[in-house]
Amino acid sequence: MPIIAHDRYDEEAYRDAILMHPQASQISPIGQDLTEDLFYSFHQTLPRLASREVLSPSRQVYHKILEEIINTYEWNDVRGGGTVDDPLYSIMAAKSVAKSVIGKLEAGILRKIEQLRDAEPEIERLFGEAETYDELAQGASDDKARELYKKAEESRKKAAALSQAAERAAHSLDGKAEQIEDSARQSARQALEEAESDIKSTQAAIETFTRGSSSGGSGNGSAMTAREKIELATKVGKSDRLKHIAELTGRMNRIALQTQKSKVKHPPDEIVGITTGKDLGKVLPVELGQLADPDLEPLFFKKYIEGQLLQFDMRGSEKQGRGPIIVALDSSGSMQDTLGNSSTTKEVWSKSVMLALLAIAHKEKRDFAAIHFSHGQAVKVFEFSKGEVPPSELIAATDFFICGGTSYDEWMKRSLKLVERSKFNRADTICISDGEVYITDELEKNWNSRRKARDMRCYSVLLGDEQGGEVLSRISDAIATVDDLRDDNDALNLMFSI
Repeated sequence: MPIIAHDRYDEEAYRDAILMHPQASQISPIGQDLTEDLFYSFHQTLPRLASREVLSPSRQVYHKILEEIINTYEWNDVRGGGTVDDPLYSIMAAKSVAKSVIGKLEAGILRKIEQLRDAEPEIERLFGEAETYDELAQGASDDKARELYKKAEESRKKAAALSQAAERAAHSLDGKAEQIEDSARQSARQALEEAESDIKSTQAAIETFTRGSSSGGSGNGSAMTAREKIELATKVGKSDRLKHIAELTGRMNRIALQTQKSKVKHPPDEIVGITTGKDLGKVLPVELGQLADPDLEPLFFKKYIEGQLLQFDMRGSEKQGRGPIIVALDSSGSMQDTLGNSSTTKEVWSKSVMLALLAIAHKEKRDFAAIHFSHGQAVKVFEFSKGEVPPSELIAATDFFICGGTSYDEWMKRSLKLVERSKFNRADTICISDGEVYITDELEKNWNSRRKARDMRCYSVLLGDEQGGEVLSRISDAIATVDDLRDDNDALNLMFSI
């Protein structure tokens, strides 16, 4: 019997979580018992421990362990991190803590808990068996009755022997109660901190790779299910690079959002007629003139209160459609190196930028394309209409890497084709590279004339190598260079201001 009070809904949630996260059941029976109770403690809105007095001796030991865990501030932090009503995060935390606690308890203590755990149902079974024999004996013949009574007595003797052994085990565990509690509390705290970190990483991965999905799920219009979360988290969890990208993208998104908010917003600037209202900034001079006449001043305030002042009717310029956002990412082998004193590779940094730009495209409903380029014809293009993309495709676009040399011709040609296919002008192309740049005169001339015709802007970022700056400046509206990935604000502001 679990220590945390629960209902059928809780049991179903736990069974579903185990099915979706089978590793949680791959521990000892004692660990499984603790995992279930810990799951309820994380998943329920108001978890409540059962009274210790009504519990069997083995469950009383579990009660002590759970009580120590629930009384830590780390347990509250994990719940505050998103486990309540979320089976994925609840089972992640429960599994981590149960495994840690079981791993820290002494072998002798575990044996006695297991002895109690196994003995209690067997004792109950044997006493029940004895009662059954007694009942059968009452209606049997003398010889058969004596045989049944004898079997009942044997069952009682076995039950009594098991009970005595269980009592000795329980007494021994009572003597080690303080040790058990200390061990549970200390091991749980460390495991809870790790669980909180794992949950945050998983949340970052889910947020990062569902940002371009309109539903936040598989694209069918429904919210992301726990199973989809687990599948996505498993995919990302197998790649340290994807996990790092997800963590860094959070910062990139915050900068991108702030940069977009700080862009100048043009107020209405065209007078299209006269209307009535109470906007003092638009009120006609003839109305304001009434304030200079004591006799007319009350009339002004009456019309103001009623919203009947004559004022200009104005509107802003109609918002123009925006073309696609195209991100060209250098996929040469050197992009896997770090830059400056940062531990982040240039590839991870550039792909985090790509995901932040996708967030802008999704918000503005602009088509988006990521072009991975390397040597010669080695180019891979991922296109996302209106910035929307299922998580699996976004992971594929982020994980893709060529690892070759560096050539600019092919990505520039692909970019021009994408721009010319768009029904809107004013496309934005961003190139991120660390290589020396060579562009033919013919391609440079073609690029500039065609992008001018479609009002396309091009921004370039050079990572650690300024040798290509002079060439890129001839095809770009602006260039930023980054010598250390920890000092990237200028480059980010340039790209995120699109």
